[in-house]
Amino acid sequence: MRGEYDKVIDTCRQILDYDNLNPEIHYRMGIAYQNTLDEDLSLRSFYRAYSLDPGNKAYGFMLAKAYYEKGKLKLAEPLFHELCTIDSMNWGYASYLTSIYMQYYRYDEAIGIYKRFMMKDTANYIYLNKIGFAALKKGDFGYATDLLKRSLSLNDSNLIAIKNLAYIFSATSQPDTAISILTGGIEKDSTDMNLYSMRAQLYFSKNYTKRALDDYLVILSSGDSSKLYLKRAGIGYCNNLQPNIAISYLMKAYKLDSTDYETCSYLGQSYYKLQDMEKSIYYYKKAISFLTPVYKQLGM
Repeated sequence: MRGEYDKVIDTCRQILDYDNLNPEIHYRMGIAYQNTLDEDLSLRSFYRAYSLDPGNKAYGFMLAKAYYEKGKLKLAEPLFHELCTIDSMNWGYASYLTSIYMQYYRYDEAIGIYKRFMMKDTANYIYLNKIGFAALKKGDFGYATDLLKRSLSLNDSNLIAIKNLAYIFSATSQPDTAISILTGGIEKDSTDMNLYSMRAQLYFSKNYTKRALDDYLVILSSGDSSKLYLKRAGIGYCNNLQPNIAISYLMKAYKLDSTDYETCSYLGQSYYKLQDMEKSIYYYKKAISFLTPVYKQLGM
């Protein structure tokens, strides 16, 4: 496949040798470079095409997208804004412009565009999701909640709305409601590990260590052996009086990060429950050593 694009590039170069002001050739060469993953050359070609014919929407869009993908949002924004002015109901243009607004924390500008599309398609839950998320980022939890609930009423398997609603209820000190929503989400899609992670965190914060343990074990069984999940599983087993199993998980977490105070503390506790005082003291001392600099900073 690469060979075909290389042929296109060679052909374009030959044409440009005698027709360097042909924007379509620069544009086609930009697409070919894009497909060979030569991003800098692709951007240069799109820039040349647009410079020669700035009224061409295809050239402007490809240049704006190239800037966006290179992280040059300040260069991409005016191009997408111009395109949206020309065609205000083109979601391809609007999706990039709103993404830029969201990254710059200009939530009201993003919401204005989302609303324009929602007015044309009131049954589309995706726009409700997007307005709800922008409202959430603004900190307008009440408005965000109303929108996300409406979105969920249109599609009860809408996991984005479920997760964002759970976040809002968690952030507003309503953990039981958040847990209930996440449980409903898991019933809809038991393969989404992020749902288990969010629920496990809430269980853990409420000191429901056995329930949290069950969720962490599901996540670990999926192949995610992150330090946090290993540590939390170990803590769950330790608190449920299963120190041998606790140690097996905690040691895996310890191997990933031997400077974690909590891991060392629960290793000390687990070995204490097994009456292995030598190892218990060793890990308790490690845990204390990590706290010593903090105590010194606090003047303790």
